Amino acid sequence: MLRISLGYPSVQHELQLLSRLDDRPAVEALKPVLLPEELLHLQNEARRVHVDDSLNRYIVALTAASRAHPDVELGASPRATVALYKAAKAKAYLQGRTYAIPDDVKSMAEPVLAHRLLLKAEARLAGRTPEAVVRAIVLAQPIPSASSPSAAG
Repeated sequence: MLRISLGYPSVQHELQLLSRLDDRPAVEALKPVLLPEELLHLQNEARRVHVDDSLNRYIVALTAASRAHPDVELGASPRATVALYKAAKAKAYLQGRTYAIPDDVKSMAEPVLAHRLLLKAEARLAGRTPEAVVRAIVLAQPIPSASSPSAAG
């Protein structure tokens, strides 16, 4: 659903990684952070986050704009629209809200959409990136009006 870049570890951390390889199998060292039922509970709670119709239109406008952008060969699919919707709801939930706001959508647009875009060869040769295209699309789209708590932002 998302692509997040963590970068590379420092030289020291990479050396530590190598030194631990022979200690014990990594799978045995793993400890669960959530029980399956806890994860299901969190997912159900996030599903309950309200998304105003104006915000739904904003999400669709962003993905549609990716399909029409002059640098894009292949834009975001309807699956990307659904992923952005779900990511915005999850972001709102993690922020302690029962409703999504435009900032939730805007903050999730790049990690959800950028890796789904295929740029035209000319755009790639000119040094443009999918991340920059998504940022431009977000900047160009009007933010929904504040007609309800979920449309404020």
